[in-house]
Amino acid sequence: MSAGRKELGSAGQSLWGGLGGLTPYAVAALRAVGNQTSFPLPSFSLGFCLVLVLSAALGVLGSILLESHTRFAAWFHGGSFPIMLNFLFGESLHQASHPPPH
Repeated sequence: MSAGRKELGSAGQSLWGGLGGLTPYAVAALRAVGNQTSFPLPSFSLGFCLVLVLSAALGVLGSILLESHTRFAAWFHGGSFPIMLNFLFGESLHQASHPPPH
């Protein structure tokens, strides 16, 4: 760190990690509506809200576990941690259902 900047604390890691965890959903939503802002807002189901909360919580967890020291690192770790876990669990399930031939 440079002399004029202090490290990001737990509150900053939580905030930026949570934002990072929600960023993929925001990007997907903008792509779905073609980057337009004049459309009626849909109603959100309880399941979708639960997925958003879980993704934000995993983003917070990722930014803290990976010891993010800057806002960008916390945002990046928060966005990539849920994606990484999804890949690892999906690959593990795939390997478990398709054992290698002997």
